Amino acid sequence: MIRFSVRFFLPALLLIVSLLHAPFACAQTVPARRPVPGGTRPKQHLHLKAFNYGDSIVLRWGVDEGAHWLAANRRGYVLERLEYTDRKAQPVRTRLTAAPIRPWSLDSMKKRLGRNDRYAAIAAQLLHGKLNTPPTGNSPAGFYQRYQQQQGQWLMAAMAAEFSAGAASALALRWADRTFNRKADRTVYRLWINNGPAPKPGDLRDTATVMVLPWKVDSLAAPKVATVDAGDSVLTLRWYRYHNSGDFSGFFIERSNDGKTFKRLNEIPYVDAKPDTATIRNGLGTNAREVTYTDSVRVNYRKFYYRIIGINSFGDQSPASKLLVGSGRDLTPPRAPVDVQKQVVDNRRIILTWTLPKPSPDLKGFYVGQANDIGGPYQPLTTDLLPASARTFVNERPVPYFGRYYVIAAVDTAGNTAFSPPVAALIDDKVPPAAPRKPTAQVDTSGVVTLRWPANVERDVLGYKVYRAYTRDDPYYQQRTTDILADSVFTDTLPSGTLTKQAFYQLVAVDLSNNHSLFSEPLAVAIPDRIPPSTPIIRSAIVQDRGIVLQLIPSLSDDVTEHVLYRREPGTDWQAIKRIAGHPVADQTWLDTALVNQHQYEYSLMARDAGGRWSDRSFIVSANYVNLAKLAAQPPASVQARYDIARKSVRLDWQSSALAAERQFVIYRCRVGESLIPYRLVGAGTSFVDASLPGPGTYTYAVQTIVATHRSALSKSVQASVQP
Repeated sequence: MIRFSVRFFLPALLLIVSLLHAPFACAQTVPARRPVPGGTRPKQHLHLKAFNYGDSIVLRWGVDEGAHWLAANRRGYVLERLEYTDRKAQPVRTRLTAAPIRPWSLDSMKKRLGRNDRYAAIAAQLLHGKLNTPPTGNSPAGFYQRYQQQQGQWLMAAMAAEFSAGAASALALRWADRTFNRKADRTVYRLWINNGPAPKPGDLRDTATVMVLPWKVDSLAAPKVATVDAGDSVLTLRWYRYHNSGDFSGFFIERSNDGKTFKRLNEIPYVDAKPDTATIRNGLGTNAREVTYTDSVRVNYRKFYYRIIGINSFGDQSPASKLLVGSGRDLTPPRAPVDVQKQVVDNRRIILTWTLPKPSPDLKGFYVGQANDIGGPYQPLTTDLLPASARTFVNERPVPYFGRYYVIAAVDTAGNTAFSPPVAALIDDKVPPAAPRKPTAQVDTSGVVTLRWPANVERDVLGYKVYRAYTRDDPYYQQRTTDILADSVFTDTLPSGTLTKQAFYQLVAVDLSNNHSLFSEPLAVAIPDRIPPSTPIIRSAIVQDRGIVLQLIPSLSDDVTEHVLYRREPGTDWQAIKRIAGHPVADQTWLDTALVNQHQYEYSLMARDAGGRWSDRSFIVSANYVNLAKLAAQPPASVQARYDIARKSVRLDWQSSALAAERQFVIYRCRVGESLIPYRLVGAGTSFVDASLPGPGTYTYAVQTIVATHRSALSKSVQASVQP
């Protein structure tokens, strides 16, 4: 029979659930396997850690599965030491035990371990006690039950080894090396399970290694504290789970009333499982690096002092942490007011009354809260608390539609608050808002106008309506907003294709009671001119020796800023030859002198308005410039024109003094109202029959003499009437 004290064994089982989330606290180990192709490191199942005490180096190890732990108990562990005295020299290799390290026998445990070590009792029960639930055959349920049993045994063994050096040694999970060379440069320990000369396929073949600097003694720092959260008769302590060489395995929490004499609050080490990332505490996500512990203090506003002592994987206790100081506080609200009644007086005052049958002993007073919505937020109507005896409150200045809901808040001496159910109380709104003031407008070239105005200061203004007309005093402004506009900016499109120069806008403010303000002052907005100016006209082009005199009729549009006169020779591009600034009212006369003798010219006229829009081009007027003073040839004389009805042709006859061998003649023709243009080149004869008549009417003819390179002026023009 195992004689270790069972009373220490049962409380320790409570740690198992927490240790499910607590990692083996030994140092990092390096797997001895070669890397798998592709760079993926195989999972490490055997872990090893070391702690240098100066006179000894203690090694702690563990596995991550119950089956591996049971197999290692049967076969034992092999521990090897490699000491490097020089970085270039080969290490000194030493097998630390003649035989594999296995768990102690029950007799050895009785002789070497204290009877009051609860973790030694757990180790003895695990190694040499009876199992309460026998396996149930080879069924799936039996396999699962055995697996669960193995996992439970392994977890209990890991817990016992964490908190007791004796239990760890008895479980073959600890070894103390006292023969190491303190002058070595570094020492490496290697650990593996003794699988024998012929390992089986399922055997664990991991080799765990850890490096130690034999000349550097390790130390264990105190836990680092965070803060204290005060609750109602409870205090929540916060500190960090890590120390200078890893995570603590567990903690002892000690409390003091005076900061000097401390009492330990937990008999077994406190283990706080790492929180899930979704865990929320006090509305905030938890910190996985923090440990929390809640202590019931019963009495509020009394100061308590706490210190934390950590335990590492070697069973060592750290120095005590810095003090955490806190006190509980009253978070229990007083009784809430009930039976809240309202009374509206003359549509100007609201009287609230309430009852409180059994006031709390620590009642300090009341606040009256007001809100727009039943769900709040509620704002206090007074800066100071109403006295605890108050049961009536009068709101002398209620605002329609704002603060229609009221609550009565009872407040105790600790600042805790209890609210009554909300009650609705409001007055009718019969006062319209003020008319909007100082609107402004911006118009772009496409006719889009943006109106802006300062928002009304009345709290109950719901929005605005916008109206438009084309005369300032129009009695029927048209509404441009389909709904009440909540913003103080409105965009409208002005009409296009109109001669109207201005539009006028007025604004109206509307409140929550549908009260409409007066109209704002009309705002004049210029309508962009998108219609080009009317087309100007060239009335006539008269040829003189000094040039061509042009009679110009300006555009009738009143926004014209410029007229431009163009000239070209037939078949060439237009060239601007004259710009007339402004808006001339009367007809204009202009003499074109930059001409070449005996050349034909065409003229056109265009107008441009203030918006940069151009009119259509005027009708083209042609003129043939001839300077008679420069001509050497004489024009034909005695020109006659007769219409031959029988032949439906016009016969021209004339006389010329030029030599017949050198002369030619050009016939000019036009209808009445048109300008003469060259029509036909004839030989030296002094007659011509025009049989190509377009139709009946009066035709005008003239003849020009050409001698060598000289041209004469046109003869006197003659007319012939062609009958239908």
